Amino acid sequence: MKKIIYTVVCGLGLSLASCSDYLDTDKYFNDTLMFDSIWVNKGYTEGWLATCYSSIFDHISKIDMRKDNCGFLFMADDLIYGDWLEQRTNRNQFYQNGEYTPSDQGENDPWGRFYEGIRRTSLFITNIDKCMEMSQKERADAKAQARFVRAYIYYKLIERFGPVPILPEEGLDVEESYVKLSTPRNSMQECTDYVSEQLAIAATNLPETRNKSDIMRATKGIALAIRAKMLILAASPLYNSEKTPLYQLKDDKSRQLVENVMNEEKWAKAAAAAKEVIDMGIYELYTAKINNETVVPPSKAGYSDADFPQGWANIDPFLSYQQVFNGDVVQSQIKEIIWANANKDQIVPLIEHCIPYYQGGWNCIAVTQKQVDAYQMADGRDITNSSTEYPYITEGFYDPAKAEKPCNYAENDISMRYVHREPRFYVSIGYNGKIWGCTSITEGGTKFHNQPAIYYKGERDGKNLAQIDNHVYTGCTMYKFYFEEDANNKTGAKICNKFEPIVRYAEVLLWYAEAMNHLTKEYSIPNFTGESAIVVSRDPKAMHDCIRPIRVRVGLPDYEDNVYENVSAFEAAIKHERQVELFGEAKRYLDLNRWLDSMKEQNEPIRGCNMEMSSSNEQKQRFYTPVIISSMKKSFIERQYLWPIHTNEMKRNPRLTQAPGWK
Repeated sequence: MKKIIYTVVCGLGLSLASCSDYLDTDKYFNDTLMFDSIWVNKGYTEGWLATCYSSIFDHISKIDMRKDNCGFLFMADDLIYGDWLEQRTNRNQFYQNGEYTPSDQGENDPWGRFYEGIRRTSLFITNIDKCMEMSQKERADAKAQARFVRAYIYYKLIERFGPVPILPEEGLDVEESYVKLSTPRNSMQECTDYVSEQLAIAATNLPETRNKSDIMRATKGIALAIRAKMLILAASPLYNSEKTPLYQLKDDKSRQLVENVMNEEKWAKAAAAAKEVIDMGIYELYTAKINNETVVPPSKAGYSDADFPQGWANIDPFLSYQQVFNGDVVQSQIKEIIWANANKDQIVPLIEHCIPYYQGGWNCIAVTQKQVDAYQMADGRDITNSSTEYPYITEGFYDPAKAEKPCNYAENDISMRYVHREPRFYVSIGYNGKIWGCTSITEGGTKFHNQPAIYYKGERDGKNLAQIDNHVYTGCTMYKFYFEEDANNKTGAKICNKFEPIVRYAEVLLWYAEAMNHLTKEYSIPNFTGESAIVVSRDPKAMHDCIRPIRVRVGLPDYEDNVYENVSAFEAAIKHERQVELFGEAKRYLDLNRWLDSMKEQNEPIRGCNMEMSSSNEQKQRFYTPVIISSMKKSFIERQYLWPIHTNEMKRNPRLTQAPGWK
């Protein structure tokens, strides 16, 4: 073999338990080694594997749930951030309004970093068996991990750019010219087949569980879940319908890469893949036990008198949802989390920018009125179809002393719009009058503890000329990942450890139900090993079994049978559940794209509270009348369904073709 010199970051006993363990390489060492000698040493080999993982977890190729430089979390119709809104440095408007170009993508272009990771993992897969200091079992596990990482990188590329070039297994000779190294895009079908096959191979050699120190490393369940995610994307209308605009995408030989036909079997494969994760039997929705402070949901026969998952008699719906996200329970104790990034450094800035200004926060992440309105009432009815028992009231303010039906979640003097909503609303949304604990602050004794956000104009957290960047532009912010001790910019302030959910079991259940809804007949799909078959069809009972636990977990009744019997009605229900259940987890933008809903949903103007209104008697009620947030432009055109490949990459690879509509 030709001796090639590589520079590799090596870590001895490298763990993926935290960011510092695999990205802070100063405590290890940099060295230039003859390539073949790397594989002689177990420590060097494990260090190479750790750098494979860094390809998907470092600051350049970071998963999309972040505030910095605006990941997919802030590109949809549910969240915006407003600091530096009037300046070029505000990347939120840059992406919300489609102002990015092939030559200017800010720091939101992972193409080069991802392909570097693909090359690194391919070299590992090809050479790992040379390391005799590792046992055969260790080598098989390490190879499966690298294969998983490579497949996941391809998935992330496809998710953003559409079908991409699949490189040869042995990699490319980097000493060749750009012309000889040029590689065209593969078709979407080829990409889907390759990624799902590679994940299936990885899954056969990965363990079902790992110890806490390796909690971020690949397992069988993680590989199968990402495989289901890949197949759901491939089955969705963006890639599987007569209406897809991507039929225009072709390679350098004019081969059509995305077919504009609908193939129902793709939904069957997606359903079977999701069912394989479910059938593992090792994941479950997280629930917290009922306690003396539990807010009991409205009484309903078959639910109030039944234990989870049929009912909520033995659980606390609020804590069951909240503790999945706020850091109150460690990741290893939440069986719902299939895979998460344990690096809190991307979650912390989100929380810092949601905490009210008075309590030291940057006070500028805003939730749109559309998202606020998506949360149902306490009895599971939409706000547009609320009941007489739990009506949606737009006028007036809550006074617990005068309330005929008290709401234990509601603070005094909040808008009636926020009263008697479902528990996920109170976990997820910070509104005018919401109490923020900030109890880690020691400055001023308890002065900053348990204070309400006050967003009226001129008030301490509202719109003020002196702090124009530091106000919530819609009058509502994100609360979902907040823990009562979390605080910022004050003496003693700290934010507890968090983790970023990448895939959780609730989403797998939603995938399975969504895929089944598109089937008109029964299919027998080979399982990931090819040794047996999984039978799937549009099964209303199985669909109930997916959705009921998700809704019951948060104190809501299941949808009625007539919803499950109607394909269109159930599709709307699935879209609603994903919008609410997965809020704040960077799913919405990609969902709208894969459903081909972005042209409608993403072109609606952003609305929120009227931040020009004060707390005076004349203006207080008008604060809550939704208005268009004119300072945040919003538009979406067809070309934005795919991300453009950077101009520099197009120059390096003459055979690449740009996404439709981009030049």
